[in-house]
Amino acid sequence: MNTSAIKTLLRMHWVNVRLSIRIFWAILLLVGVLAFALVSIFGNSERTNVNTGAIAAVTIYLLVTSLIVVSETFPFALGMSFRRKDYYASAVLLLTGLTLAFTAASWLFMVIEQRIAEWLGVRVTVFTVGDKGQVSVTDQLSLYLGTGLLVIAVGFFLGLLHYRFGKTGVLTAAGIVLVLIVLLHLGGGNPFVEWYRAAGSFKGFMATLLIPAALLFGAGYPLTLRMGAKG
Repeated sequence: MNTSAIKTLLRMHWVNVRLSIRIFWAILLLVGVLAFALVSIFGNSERTNVNTGAIAAVTIYLLVTSLIVVSETFPFALGMSFRRKDYYASAVLLLTGLTLAFTAASWLFMVIEQRIAEWLGVRVTVFTVGDKGQVSVTDQLSLYLGTGLLVIAVGFFLGLLHYRFGKTGVLTAAGIVLVLIVLLHLGGGNPFVEWYRAAGSFKGFMATLLIPAALLFGAGYPLTLRMGAKG
């Protein structure tokens, strides 16, 4: 790997996503502020319970970003004669770093919002999943991290498939996954429930999500090496 090339590619990735990141967080935090303000002014502290579900917004943003990172930056990297392996490394670093940063930010805002909610005497949750006390702080941290890493791995792999094979590749992959899910259910029981039980705990289950994420990232490497310029 060429460290200098990877740093240059990371700067290129950052130029591509920095505006959307700022807009995303500006909107999400504005929604949180408005939720707290409206409930504080008009809500009933005993009956009004508002949850804006920031984890869904964070997950969707990471998925969309990972889906388009290839189409947005790979042609430029190829045009500037960067090696495909360096491009792959830079994309994986960007996406995993983005997930870690979003997880840390979400956890920090979750802790802050709980303190503010207690101070104002309202029941508002933006970054917290469920009511306070239902899911522990460490479980929520693992939820953001586990789902985030899996989602970006799925998005990145689908983005590579789409670039390499077009819609046919994506639809074929979706069809294979659907068939596997149906076969697993026909085999009896719920494989996802059994998977969760085998993990032993919520954090353990989130940790197991790193396995399919790593497999998808690994499968993306040979795809990247075989990608060329689009005509």
